Amino acid sequence: MSSSVFFSLGNSIANCHLMRQHYSSQVCTRLRDLFADPRIHNLLRLITHNNPTVVHKPRFKKLLRNNIQMLSDKELKTIQQLSVTFTNQRLQMPPVLAERVETTVGGGIVSRDPKLQGLLPGNYRLVFTDISPDRNARDRLIVVREPDGVLRHATTSERNRMNTIYFPLPGRQLRVPMMFQGRYLQDMLDRGQYLYVLDRACNQFEPDDPQYLRVCHSVYEHINQRAWTPIHSEDQELPVNPLRALRHTRHYGPLALYLIANLNSCGGLVYEALSCQHYARLGWLLRLIVLLKPSSPFAVSLKESQLNLPPPDEIDIETGIRFINSCTKPEASVYVHCKAGRTRSAFLVACYLMYQERISASTAIKRIRAKRPHVRFSKSQLAALNQFAQILSNR
Repeated sequence: MSSSVFFSLGNSIANCHLMRQHYSSQVCTRLRDLFADPRIHNLLRLITHNNPTVVHKPRFKKLLRNNIQMLSDKELKTIQQLSVTFTNQRLQMPPVLAERVETTVGGGIVSRDPKLQGLLPGNYRLVFTDISPDRNARDRLIVVREPDGVLRHATTSERNRMNTIYFPLPGRQLRVPMMFQGRYLQDMLDRGQYLYVLDRACNQFEPDDPQYLRVCHSVYEHINQRAWTPIHSEDQELPVNPLRALRHTRHYGPLALYLIANLNSCGGLVYEALSCQHYARLGWLLRLIVLLKPSSPFAVSLKESQLNLPPPDEIDIETGIRFINSCTKPEASVYVHCKAGRTRSAFLVACYLMYQERISASTAIKRIRAKRPHVRFSKSQLAALNQFAQILSNR
């Protein structure tokens, strides 16, 4: 075989590698933008199963003596509030970021000094690190002296290594564990140790580290292969459905985002929510699918059917108005939050404006859209607003 054939083959392999890297970078950037969307981020948080009993369940059994204390009602309420805060903290999703580019902070070469060439062995380098505690790990001054006398800024991988040496973090090792490599990672995934791998990856890598993204995407794709495992199966030989095992963890939101937005595979998520009869989570999941895949058959059919939630009746509207009045103070503002979206809270605010200021439905809608242009009312809500305006005019 001639040398030109080898050269052509080498170029083809290099081009394929560059194309794969470019595609991976595009995927990570798109996922980052979707994760940063407040609507999508809120739905990812809502579809996570928030059950404190399951969230705080110990993974390792310890022989500890039970601690029983007598608490007053005030102390019990304080403990419950702390428990809710701690639960939300444990369910906080790791950020979805784009893959970082291997760069040198501060530029490249600082200086060249040929007189120092030969003073160090060829495989030795001197690293100088600013260990001031008030410096950030990302912009800490770290320079490297090469054997040929070149003084340059450290690369990203070198910076991570030096930061780990001088400022070690809990659970982060100096060398990348073998469990994240090749067949060792595949063996752990085959044994269903998804949560352990994801937790260790969060401890070992930064969220924008290429190795972190590689490990997480490998875990997500392996989970997708087992997403249709029976939820309630008595067969001990079948593996546990990974979605059920991860639905109460902080990794469920990024997992769902990757499955829907990148793999276009949402069937397993819907199957898990239906099998466990979590209908509220199912509704949020369907809303998430519509946002992430607006051109999917489900989103198109939903838009064509004009399926709208029925507006509340007159009694519910007046109850909401009384509640807002009970929270208002002179020359103060009230924040109205809707857990399921924007339209229901905007509908109640429109009714409140119509009731308090005796304005028409169209005027109330214009005032709301002047502050929140993204608010859209359904046909049934517009009809209910006009009906409520007629009720007010007849009083």
